[in-house]
Amino acid sequence: MIYAGQGPIYIGDFNATTLNIDNEVAVGCGNRSLKLAMSRETQEIKESCSGQRLTLVEYETSKSANATLELAQFDKDMLALALYGAAAAVTGSTVTAETMPTMTVNGVYHTKHPKISSVVVKDSAGTPATLVANTHYKVDDADYGRIVILNLASFTQPFKVDYAYAAYSKIKPFSVAAPVKALRFDGVSTADGSKVRVILPKIQFSPTSEFNFLGDEAAVLTLEGKLLYPGIPLADPVLGNFGSIDLL
Repeated sequence: MIYAGQGPIYIGDFNATTLNIDNEVAVGCGNRSLKLAMSRETQEIKESCSGQRLTLVEYETSKSANATLELAQFDKDMLALALYGAAAAVTGSTVTAETMPTMTVNGVYHTKHPKISSVVVKDSAGTPATLVANTHYKVDDADYGRIVILNLASFTQPFKVDYAYAAYSKIKPFSVAAPVKALRFDGVSTADGSKVRVILPKIQFSPTSEFNFLGDEAAVLTLEGKLLYPGIPLADPVLGNFGSIDLL
């Protein structure tokens, strides 16, 4: 067999009752690699007759396997999975009188929420005065909620800003427990057209060791996890201790 693999990858939730994967979602087509690494630990008993302490018996104490998936294309849910977070949806709304710190000319302020519109900036006088957009301040980038002060004039600080913001998604790293997911790979060898189906029912993912938010090349998201024993009898014709590799 000559194997040069490609094919879609799906991540979902293992169903111990049906022995199948529920809620499968494709992870995208910009995948760099899917690797399976297996290992075993052993202990030795040394003989005591020769005077050289030679190995008499080596016996196995444990087996383990790890899976590594590298993605150059991913969605917010895969990024959240790698960061031990959840991609929560933030509903658009309005904010009234969000207080800025003491500002200087050309000082930059980012609003609490991004994707802002309908911005109004006032001062803290007894009868608040309204700053004029593009004269006293400017919305430098509405998507980031970035406001720049242009002229302090005789306004009373702190400034307070009213604005509306649109819906967006938020990921909070390390806000969920270690995720356990199932993985399916529908592979095909581009060398000879042969097909393989890989099913890994329980992978406990570790947080990504690094993710480059700034770089000259497309960032690669690495998901790595330990395969867990799914509790399926060895006699099951579909899945073994860690999963199955079907040659089609």
